[in-house]
Amino acid sequence: MAKPTSPIRTSPGLQAEQQERGENAFANPRNTCAGALKLLDPNLCAQRRVRFFAHSTGHIEGGEYRTHTEFLDAVARMGLPATPGVETRPDIISARSTPNPDGQHARAGF
Repeated sequence: MAKPTSPIRTSPGLQAEQQERGENAFANPRNTCAGALKLLDPNLCAQRRVRFFAHSTGHIEGGEYRTHTEFLDAVARMGLPATPGVETRPDIISARSTPNPDGQHARAGF
């Protein structure tokens, strides 16, 4: 599985360019990417600064990864960008007690 992303939150110029062409402003980053990908136009993807990163395996016929980390390591060896900031923890207790990059701990309902 992969996730297309767009730096729309950090790129107000992208919104301005859209409005200058008389088009509606992008509603959110997901719509920016989905619209570009749906049209199957690599030029549009480039204009919208669409980026890709692999985040999970989905179904892989003839090959399985034992862990998510093993998959992400394989993705990196293939030269593909993977989900940034992923850290492996030995157990759920340590995963829950480790703050997220923004300093927040996992939700109580996790």
